[in-house]
Amino acid sequence: GTCGMICCCDGADKRMAKDAQVTEATPFGKTGKAGSATKDAYVEKYELNENKCIQGKCTTDEELCEFLGQNISIDNLQCLVVISSKPAHAYRLPSETATETGIQILGQLVLANAQSLRIFHLNGQRLDWNRSTSLSSSISQCKALQIVDLYDCMLNNDSCLALFDSLKGIPTIKEINFGKNDINAETRSTIQDELSSTYPNIQVIF
Repeated sequence: GTCGMICCCDGADKRMAKDAQVTEATPFGKTGKAGSATKDAYVEKYELNENKCIQGKCTTDEELCEFLGQNISIDNLQCLVVISSKPAHAYRLPSETATETGIQILGQLVLANAQSLRIFHLNGQRLDWNRSTSLSSSISQCKALQIVDLYDCMLNNDSCLALFDSLKGIPTIKEINFGKNDINAETRSTIQDELSSTYPNIQVIF
């Protein structure tokens, strides 16, 4: 009677886990090669220069520091994608996120390309008040930024509002993604009201 069970054990779980390592979902509902698919999708959709677009699979301060070192020499970056290598759990250990220092390191890359950066995509991190304030201070300096994606960054109401306040003043901003964060209906309504009354050209996704 156990034969059927044994025959059916074809390692599906391992196969699925492996597939997840080699593919990733893009913001536009497609999947592609892990480590570059998101960047490649932005290049295609917004006709960016692929040599001025980078993607990193960074989680910790050390990984972000290494990423900075590898890419700081590229000038006039148009697209910066950083996706944590850790799966998106509701609770993350400190080792599964960058500290404020790591976010400041990322901010150096943003500031170095403040005149040219059009897309900033950071997923799977922890942006508490100190980290989000640090990110706001660098990202608000951008002069050409159009899209900011902060999906699954453990934002709360206060850090979300702080980031929105710093992003809404960028004249070129078109879209902000606050999806899969801990943001309540009141905060969403506050932002939507401000969009309707003052910033009709900005789309915010929750």
